[in-house]
Amino acid sequence: MENNPWVAPIADQLQVGISHVIDYIRTDTYNLYSRHVAAKGAPHPKTNDKSKKISRRRD
Repeated sequence: MENNPWVAPIADQLQVGISHVIDYIRTDTYNLYSRHVAAKGAPHPKTNDKSKKISRRRD
């Protein structure tokens, strides 16, 4: 929990009141985090195939 970036915002909302925590959990920011955790995968590595670029062609 030490390195979790979501602990501080939730703790701040908890100081204001439990209803604010509920509202924060319903926001798009928190939902985006939930989808990221559910994906359970690293992004695919980028492919840097630049052999087809016109500027690199040697005629």
